[in-house]
Amino acid sequence: MPAHSPKKGAASVPSLILELRNEDPRVRERASRELYGLAPMAQMAIPALIDALHDPNPFVRQWVATTLERMALHFGPLLKKAVPGLTELLKDEDFKVREWAAHALGAIGAHAVSAIPALQEALEDNDSSVIEAATSALQAIEKSRCLL
Repeated sequence: MPAHSPKKGAASVPSLILELRNEDPRVRERASRELYGLAPMAQMAIPALIDALHDPNPFVRQWVATTLERMALHFGPLLKKAVPGLTELLKDEDFKVREWAAHALGAIGAHAVSAIPALQEALEDNDSSVIEAATSALQAIEKSRCLL
């Protein structure tokens, strides 16, 4: 992943938002990976990333969930709008998408309380990484609820 200076990085966010809608899935995946690296400067990308949770490409969905997980560290409450889409991804056909959706929900914390039933269902997933991520997410949500 290329290193970005804060000025150049922040300036590239609008073009990366456009690339999330490109017809080429490789371009969309690269854009989501670059936004991951720019998370602290990419608040304006949140609505486009939420839309991209429904991307037809599993690699894009995985990177979008991963990026939202990182963005939650900087913009927690703003990601409440991502919770329904991330909750849907807990049933994705791709286990990595399910795993990173759970991680993102855990990072969102108390603002993801509506995802608790779906995360509890994910504890029955056939992939151990999804079960671990769901367990961790449930603990993180509960811990952050206690802090409110």
